[in-house]
Amino acid sequence: RQWVHALAFHPDGRRLATGSRNRVRVWDALTGNRIWEQPVGGWLSSVFAAAFSPGGRRLVTGGADNTVRIWASSNGEELLRLRHDHVVFGVAFSPDGFRVASASADRTVRLWDSTSGDPMLRITHDQVVTDVAFSPDGTRLASASADRSVRLWSLGGDALLRLRHDHAVKAVAFSPDGGRLATAGDDGCVRVWDAGSGHQLLLVRHGDAVKDVAFSPGGHWLATASADRTAGVWAVADGTRALRVQHHHTVFCVAFGPDGGWLASGSEDKTVKLTPVPEERG
Repeated sequence: RQWVHALAFHPDGRRLATGSRNRVRVWDALTGNRIWEQPVGGWLSSVFAAAFSPGGRRLVTGGADNTVRIWASSNGEELLRLRHDHVVFGVAFSPDGFRVASASADRTVRLWDSTSGDPMLRITHDQVVTDVAFSPDGTRLASASADRSVRLWSLGGDALLRLRHDHAVKAVAFSPDGGRLATAGDDGCVRVWDAGSGHQLLLVRHGDAVKDVAFSPGGHWLATASADRTAGVWAVADGTRALRVQHHHTVFCVAFGPDGGWLASGSEDKTVKLTPVPEERG
């Protein structure tokens, strides 16, 4: 009954977390039954981001109440609450699970100790920061911003690379091998870059702004969510579209299941769709 802003598959593939207005929910992905739900913030406060820890024991969310919250994934017990100065649009666990990164409208990316909540790093953009992602080896952090850039950082806060879009950037994701970076934004474009050199490798276009992007576990496919009311799956090698999922309104978020066999897409039409994905080749 609410817009779906955030999606995350549990590492076991059986559970799916969703973020919507005033609620974080965890579902049984096989039956569609709700396992637990928790209220977050006030009635008009939305949950914009969600991610499970690598081991799957914790779930981190971020939202319009300016908080990052860490939950026990089994029962929804709140374990930790961290505060930004404005809306939180992006969250991510480090590959070792020891850190959480968050991206906020207060123009900062912050790194936290995921157990104690102690702040570890603060990075500033020129405008709203919309998304954040760790590299698979845990040595780099990518942040996307309304300042039309995606930036790569060391975990010490050193600037490594800056990539540019023509409009605000809404989402960023590393490929499973860490060699490529996908970015998506209000210009309707999804770009894939060499994460070392910053050379653009691929460009695909939607009919409207792109809200989210995700690599498949094998790295062969790229999923996108768009305001053109579709989610797409594209071949990373050449940009051909392998799958188109139609919604009735803007698609805000996409996530691959851990085995790559399913794509979840969440939309303003208040639904989550699970769609089979073609098998990865090579």
